[in-house]
This record gives sequence, structure tokens and C-alpha cells, in this order.
Amino acid sequence: MELSIYLPTGSEPGKYQIEIVEQPGKLLIGAEGTAALRDHIAVVEVKVDLQRLHPGLYLVGIRQAGWSWAYYPVVLK
Repeated sequence: MELSIYLPTGSEPGKYQIEIVEQPGKLLIGAEGTAALRDHIAVVEVKVDLQRLHPGLYLVGIRQAGWSWAYYPVVLK
């Protein structure tokens, strides 16, 4: 599955790491992609296999190389 992740306001284009976790430090799925600007918003596209995840609440971690992780809640249905 290909995900388009719209990054927070002020995010710069470039390489990003993406992870899906139940809690920080417990990686379930990881991916890397390059963000590009779309209508002045940085968007990173990554291919991930979500089939092994059950519906429920997860966190999506996002970071640019050299920066700390930022986590955002997401619900898979």
C-alpha cells in the first residue's frame, strides 16, 4: 500500500524516516521516503504493508535525518 503523509506545517522537503508503532521504541513497520512540496505542503510517500496490523490505534513516527522522532496518533480501520 502506498501512503501519502502530509507533514506538519513548516516541514521541509527531503528524506524522512517513517515508522508505525504501538508505543515509541516498539517498531512494527518502518519505511523511508523523500518529501516533496505539493501546494506549499511537504508530502512524503512511502510503500508499506499494513496487512499484518489489526484495526486499532497506533502512532506514526516521522523524522528527518538528524532530528528527533515526532509521533502522531492514527487509527487503522
